[in-house]
Amino acid sequence: MGNNWIVIRIHPEQAKERGIQNRDIIKVFNDRGTVLGIAQITERVRPGVIHCYTSSGKYDPLEKGKAYSPDRGGCINLLTRFGCFRKTPRAWPAIHAWLRLRNGTEANDEKLRDDH
Repeated sequence: MGNNWIVIRIHPEQAKERGIQNRDIIKVFNDRGTVLGIAQITERVRPGVIHCYTSSGKYDPLEKGKAYSPDRGGCINLLTRFGCFRKTPRAWPAIHAWLRLRNGTEANDEKLRDDH
């Protein structure tokens, strides 16, 4: 069995600037952590924006027990500020965060591709 990567959508211009190809392992990160995923290059997102539909229910850090170890389980909410805008929420709002994006060339090693 392989890894179930989260799909991260990126605009073609942004992908080209970073040397990212369709289905590359990429990493999105900020001061809260790093999440790895598979790039899907599409014009359905605006330049300067990355998008994924959902977060994974499986937290799977590369180095278990190590703080800020990159997550390959797709827990994209690791990168967002946790909280709600209302005291009594009826639903969670759409969540956004400032992120950086990088081609995962240094991440494309055997450690990432190992099966569980």
